[in-house]
Amino acid sequence: MQLTAPDLIKQKIIDAVVPEPLGGAHRNPEQMAQILKETLLDELKSLSKIKIDQLIERRIEKFSKMGEWAG
Repeated sequence: MQLTAPDLIKQKIIDAVVPEPLGGAHRNPEQMAQILKETLLDELKSLSKIKIDQLIERRIEKFSKMGEWAG
């Protein structure tokens, strides 16, 4: 089914993978929350520099390509 994170990045379904703490998020939820917070804030900072109409166009383009078959 190709549902691993690297597969989803290759298929351009996801933009990035958030790394987990050693041992997994369930072993250290506080550290995972901090990692997620930092990741989200970094992404929002980057996205806030792009005009809204350009963000919308990119999103429409991305979702329009999902499920597209190139045979």
